[in-house]
Amino acid sequence: MNDEIQVRQLFSELLTAIEEKDADKFHEMSDDSLAVRHVMTGTAQSGSDFISDVLNEKFAIYSFADAGTDLRVIGGSAFVIGRFTADSRIYGMERSERRICMKLTLRKCADGWKYTEIRVSGSDEI
Repeated sequence: MNDEIQVRQLFSELLTAIEEKDADKFHEMSDDSLAVRHVMTGTAQSGSDFISDVLNEKFAIYSFADAGTDLRVIGGSAFVIGRFTADSRIYGMERSERRICMKLTLRKCADGWKYTEIRVSGSDEI
């Protein structure tokens, strides 16, 4: 399987891990230094803090609907921009469909690709 297919599959697995609140899978895909940045609020979190917020439903994501994905692999780095709508409830707000854009950075390690940074925005401006 080539790198682009592996990264595309890993992106799909990330969304599934968030939907299913699968912390073990999330950590398996993430580098220990993973940084999650929420562009709208300016919040920066570790990967552990982010998945903790997903588990305790501070960020309750019920489903994702794909609206387009751009992907580029350059050597041992990969960059993904994923656009989708999410059935979600964020910070206790009312459950609704939200437009979300994620910009993800991955690096290739001995045991596969790992997420190193995730930027989340409500628009394409990330």
